[in-house]
Amino acid sequence: MTKEIGCSECGVNGGYALYCLACTEKFVGKGKEWVGLTNEQIVDLVIKNAGFPTKLAEAIEAKLKEKNT
Repeated sequence: MTKEIGCSECGVNGGYALYCLACTEKFVGKGKEWVGLTNEQIVDLVIKNAGFPTKLAEAIEAKLKEKNT
């Protein structure tokens, strides 16, 4: 008998978060509209992270997660 491995994100169900209904709903949402960044927010993030492309990408990702959770 093989042990079923849970979702890598939540530990429930099997496989990866992409295939886990609970995680899909958490990340995508049910009928939830995506909220993007305003031009002012983008400019602010670029100024604060100028010269650090990896940090800029991480800052943008964090801000989008904050607005969409």
